[in-house]
Amino acid sequence: MQRDDLSVDQPLFSVLFTDPKHGVSVGLWSLLVRTEDGGKTWAASTVEAGAGPDAGARSGGRNLFNLFTSSKGTLLIAAEAGVVYRSTDAGKSWTPVETGGKASLWTAASLKSGALLVGGLSGALYRSDDDGANWQAVASSSKSSITALAQAADGKVLAVGLNGVVLSSSDDGRSFQVARVLPDRAGIGAVIGNRKGAPLLFGEYGPITGESAGR
Repeated sequence: MQRDDLSVDQPLFSVLFTDPKHGVSVGLWSLLVRTEDGGKTWAASTVEAGAGPDAGARSGGRNLFNLFTSSKGTLLIAAEAGVVYRSTDAGKSWTPVETGGKASLWTAASLKSGALLVGGLSGALYRSDDDGANWQAVASSSKSSITALAQAADGKVLAVGLNGVVLSSSDDGRSFQVARVLPDRAGIGAVIGNRKGAPLLFGEYGPITGESAGR
């Protein structure tokens, strides 16, 4: 996704509609835009970049990577420097919440139990039981960066990432173990918790199948 104003190199990374009319999109250097007419027009908005040396390398603030919602309808953004932004008014205002780490957070998931997960650089994983107000670090036994999270039909939580790593959790995301590593250690960019059989993995060139999937 790219802004319609191409004079500025500030791409969008994630978009989320809460209903047919209301949507939010986020991107580089704290870029946040909102629509209330189904995407016909968009208005720029802001999130607070925070203070201190880890607030974001550029004057524009932190990069905003992944929009997601909780089971209660709260909007959240996984961002860099270990921060999750939280909104309870449909994206009109945002509160930065520290996870306790400093890694960039690239991906997120809202679990069936209502728990929330975020993951990112160097295997960082954090979990929240209170709608994103507080976060706890999750043990994972892997330092491979996490690119995607998903929950399978049987309740298992999957985390995939660089170096072909597939992590699995059987305790609602409280801890993760290495389930397998792809034979060629190719990076995994997305995962879908398949209703039947093994989860579906996706890499740089599309679905990962057969021997490449390590099945």
